Amino acid sequence: DVRTSNQAIDTLQGDSIDKADEMAERMEKALGNYNPPALVQLALYFKEEGQTQKAYRLFSLAYMRAKIDVQASNDRSTRDIPGLLLGTFAKHAPYSDVTPASERTIKGLQAYLKVNRNKTVELDLATPRSYDTRWPLLQGMGKYTQAPINVATGATYDAIISEVHETWVKENV
Repeated sequence: DVRTSNQAIDTLQGDSIDKADEMAERMEKALGNYNPPALVQLALYFKEEGQTQKAYRLFSLAYMRAKIDVQASNDRSTRDIPGLLLGTFAKHAPYSDVTPASERTIKGLQAYLKVNRNKTVELDLATPRSYDTRWPLLQGMGKYTQAPINVATGATYDAIISEVHETWVKENV
């Protein structure tokens, strides 16, 4: 069920600053309740508030979890989701020229990750997932083709988490 995350996104994007502030505070206390797109929206909220380090921290968690959940979805058509989330965070429209502002965001994020890569893994391990990890399937082509749902769970999901963590620490994201 993605309703909690969708409601958070709607509130953070809404017209009421007070409601957005309240939602951001609520989300920070329970990051594990929200799927990666909602965490990206929270990161954008903090970025707009001038809290860029917090925004980078939250985006890094969202991006890592998106990579995990997409891999676990076993639906190849969802593979572009992490990149789309990066584009959303950098406010860079897909297939368009990179603007100076979006380039600064990406360079700032890369600098953050260079120093805080292990902290992102630690945050992921310390934040239990209670959101629906099947959310990428809502973006995939399988919903149109009636493809069987074959989402990794249990030990297989845990192995994907470990694999992504290991890659995350070793490589540039």
